[in-house]
Amino acid sequence: MRPVEPVLPSHPYLRGPVYAENQPQYNPLPCLKSKTSNAVVTTRWHAGFWDRLRILLTGDVWLQVWSFDHPDHPRPLSPVKLMAEEPTIAECER
Repeated sequence: MRPVEPVLPSHPYLRGPVYAENQPQYNPLPCLKSKTSNAVVTTRWHAGFWDRLRILLTGDVWLQVWSFDHPDHPRPLSPVKLMAEEPTIAECER
């Protein structure tokens, strides 16, 4: 899977920051970032042919989140949400 722009195809003019844009060790991640206290970050991903076939056959999707947790300094896991349909602008701004 790979991240794609525009994040909201129904609003192609909306552009947000690109995480890791100048960090070659990571893949650039275009997103929309809300300006609210919740700091909701919305990204869109494209599943290639083999990804779609695997999902169709197994129904499984995995999500890895880097929490930067350390045994001496535990941090809570950030809430995440997987979706199969485009979120509304309101959902991206809450």
